[in-house]
Amino acid sequence: MYYKNVRMIIFYLVMIFILAACGSSADDVIDDEILLPDDAKSSISDITHELKEPDIVTELPFNEEPIIEVLYNPIVPEYFFSTYTELLSDERIENAEYWVKAAILSGAEGIEPDVNMLTEFYETTNDFSILRLFAARFCDSLNTEDELNISSNTALSLSNYLLQNEGVYKLFQPVSDSDRTKWLESIGVFREYTDPYEGYLDSFIISGLNPLIAETEGARFDLATYSVPRSDIQGFDTAEKMEYFLYREMHGKNYIVNWLNENAGDNISQVIIPAKIRYLSRPNIIRNSAYWVTQDININSSMSAHLHEYIHIILRHTSTSSNWRSEGLADFLTFIYPYNYRRIFFEEENFLFMLSDNGDDKYVDIIKETYYKYTGNELKSFPDMRALSDAYSYTYLTNTDGRLNLYLYFRPFYQVYNESRDVDGSELSYALSPSFIAYLTDIYSFETVLQLNESWVSVDSIFGKSYDELKNDWILWLTRYD
Repeated sequence: MYYKNVRMIIFYLVMIFILAACGSSADDVIDDEILLPDDAKSSISDITHELKEPDIVTELPFNEEPIIEVLYNPIVPEYFFSTYTELLSDERIENAEYWVKAAILSGAEGIEPDVNMLTEFYETTNDFSILRLFAARFCDSLNTEDELNISSNTALSLSNYLLQNEGVYKLFQPVSDSDRTKWLESIGVFREYTDPYEGYLDSFIISGLNPLIAETEGARFDLATYSVPRSDIQGFDTAEKMEYFLYREMHGKNYIVNWLNENAGDNISQVIIPAKIRYLSRPNIIRNSAYWVTQDININSSMSAHLHEYIHIILRHTSTSSNWRSEGLADFLTFIYPYNYRRIFFEEENFLFMLSDNGDDKYVDIIKETYYKYTGNELKSFPDMRALSDAYSYTYLTNTDGRLNLYLYFRPFYQVYNESRDVDGSELSYALSPSFIAYLTDIYSFETVLQLNESWVSVDSIFGKSYDELKNDWILWLTRYD
């Protein structure tokens, strides 16, 4: 209103000046209904007084820099309103998780997720691992048609939710357990999601699906799929098995290396971690194997032995290594201690079959009795692996006269590797050597035992006793309850 009055006063003064020049008076102007509206007929003196003495005078800070405050809301990113078609050209898609790429392709084709199907599935399933949406869930050879359908619909629905509620930036960042739980709520499923793989699958970069090619720091996995009709062999024939293998490999390696750093002492120099190990699954090669020179591991015959082969790599075992030492150390570190997760594969229906002699269970009965003596518990699924290994050893050394060799696990090294029977330890086996290593560790410490990794160093110089003396001590310990 103040500035409006100023403009009006100026207008009046100009008009008065013009009219005066033309011989008209100020009263003529004020009384002119055309020039002035009714509410504007105030005296010139009042208006000029208001101009000279305003009630409030505001001085503008012309000598100060203006302060400009930019409000940034991280929940609304730059590309919040991107469409799936636009996302196809986003450079970030190259490094995105596989499920994100699949969702963007489906969305760009105009496909809509079947939310009702997803709600029904996630309300009833007991296994939420599919919601992790690891690349194996999109591999044709590892999933049924229904499983592939659930994975693709989950990917698209989850992507829609993130775009609408978080922004496009969220597609290119790790999606948290909380985000997945909120998505479940958005489709009417009020259950909490927890990543069963503890984030270990987050770092993988996928460059192929058939076979799955997955790469992360320190490892590259080129894994084919196959089926082997034997109950003791765990193949990579489902997405769940593939995911579990990758998780156990990464988690197990970290655990073992940390344990070695804490327990190897000055002999930690025996442990060499390669920059990258390549894991292969060749269907034409039956046995597990590790190649220290090329840093390759073949893992076709059993999912439970991959960490055993990893030990051979980091301890640089070669074909010239003394087998009771190298195999004993590898199985001690993965079968008995510290990371004895292999017990999960020793379910009741498959961990004793190898001991049966064409249906004769006499050795099985001895192992069960001995296990009970050692632990006070019956031998069931998921056993104490140290006690089981000791029970194997007791049974073989005291009851079989070396005849329990029908299965590779119990076959003497001199048969498996064509060693001379005169070589110390050639009469031991995969089943016995970890028990022997565990006993030596109890008596002398693992730091001392790790010197066995140097095959040219004599047993006498390490322990102050001969091999035969140490073996006799071990057998006395095994028979302590006789």
